[in-house]
Order: sequence, then structure tokens, then C-alpha cells
Amino acid sequence: MYAGKYILAYLPGLYFMSLFELQRYFLIIMDRSDLQMYVIAAGTVLHLLWNYLLVIVMDLGVEGTGLAASLTNFIIFLGMMAISQCQRDLSEANKVGLSDSRVFKNLWEYFKIGFPMACVEILDWGKLEIVCLMVGLIGSKYQAAYVILINIVNLLW
Repeated sequence: MYAGKYILAYLPGLYFMSLFELQRYFLIIMDRSDLQMYVIAAGTVLHLLWNYLLVIVMDLGVEGTGLAASLTNFIIFLGMMAISQCQRDLSEANKVGLSDSRVFKNLWEYFKIGFPMACVEILDWGKLEIVCLMVGLIGSKYQAAYVILINIVNLLW
């Protein structure tokens, strides 16, 4: 019961989490990890506010935790995109899109390396979501605290 409510509330946030993770890795590869750290730090601070408002003030319980996480992921995604677009040294990299044929050059080589890495990333991320669902069985306030801690770990990682 609790798990289903959390999953439905967090499902939109998964999409934005995957997008901001891609942008985060892009910034790390471009040697601009400081930028992604600022955005995730701001998002984590805002996450505390969202959890307080949705779980405690509005008394949404487990659904509030999922909504807070979704909102945090959306804001972090917007922040990553905005900060990337404002960097002059990244302007050339930001211009490359799917319409550029260079994107598809040596694509098989990327898949040979990327597919196993993607599987490991899915397993790594999935274990944290399973733990979050189990913490939700204890109570929504504990789950909110867990999500905050995971965001802090993400910031430090």
C-alpha cells in the first residue's frame, strides 16, 4: 500500500532524475564538476523544504515524500540545464544535438562499453529505491529523512 503510493508519486521524478544524471556526467566529463555540485547542493536544501511542506505541513505522508523527491529532481534538472547553458566554455558542446551526424559515429563502440555500465548503474540505483520502499514501511517521516540523506550522499558523491 505505502510502496504503491510512493512509486506513483515518485514516478515523474525518475524521468527528470535520469535527465539530470546525464547532464551531471556531462559536466564531470567536461571538468566542470563544481557546477553540478552547486546545483545538487541547492536542490538538496530545497528538498528539505519540500519534505517539510508536503510531509509535515500538508500531511501527505508517503505520497508527500514521493512528490518532494519528484519536485527536487525536476528542479535539479532545470538547474543543471540552466547552468550548462550559461557557461561560455561549454557553448560548443551544448550545440551538438541528435541532428548532428557526429553523434552516431562509432555508436557500436559506445554500446559495448555503455551497456554493462548502464546495467551496473541500474542495479546501484535500484537498491537505493528498494531500501526507500522498505523504510516507508516504518513511516513516512523516516522515509523523508532517508530521501534527504540519499540526496546528501548524491551531493558528496
